[in-house]
Amino acid sequence: MGELVFKGVNKDYTTQEVQEVVNWLIERKFVSDLRLAENLIQSYQSKKGKIWILQKLQARKVDQEIIQKAISQNLSENIQPSDSVKEKLERKYKILDWNQIDQATKQKVVGFLSRQGFTNCWQIIQTWSSS
Repeated sequence: MGELVFKGVNKDYTTQEVQEVVNWLIERKFVSDLRLAENLIQSYQSKKGKIWILQKLQARKVDQEIIQKAISQNLSENIQPSDSVKEKLERKYKILDWNQIDQATKQKVVGFLSRQGFTNCWQIIQTWSSS
């Protein structure tokens, strides 16, 4: 709801007018921060990490309690990237065998994964090396 209030106030409506409209939308279940958070988590959970998703929800001005509730219900602690992320990295860094990559490439892969919000980057690389 924070994003709606922010946009409404920026359009020169009074805070009271915006809040009345937002309350009307909430009563009729047209908008829901929890539903927004759950949908965003479902959309990004195999492509992005927990930190990235958390930042995205904060940018959308979702209340912190709702974020924590949605994350605890819908997101596991150790999110693993999807196969499409792995394939993208293989194309980008020309990786044929995960057991044979040099340290500099590993560092680049870790950097990429951490920018995508993954926290267990070295474990992800080890998992890919063992498979």
